[in-house]
Amino acid sequence: MLMTMLVARYADRAKHIVCKAVINEDPNARLIRELKAEVEMLRNLLRLEGIPVDSEGQLLLQQSHADLYLHICWFKRLTTGPDE
Repeated sequence: MLMTMLVARYADRAKHIVCKAVINEDPNARLIRELKAEVEMLRNLLRLEGIPVDSEGQLLLQQSHADLYLHICWFKRLTTGPDE
């Protein structure tokens, strides 16, 4: 009888255990991963704007400097908003 009660208490406590998985990741590795994702997002934005980018992400500057400046100004306005 005593053993049954002990087992029942143990089972009740075991039901309430919550396992929260945490990824052990080096902070530098996480920062690098996040920055690579941001670079890829920016490359895609450049491509959507019609600014050619090669496979390594280098701008193919066939446009005039004025056109490039215009794209940068619009990008800043889109990301910061018109009030800033």
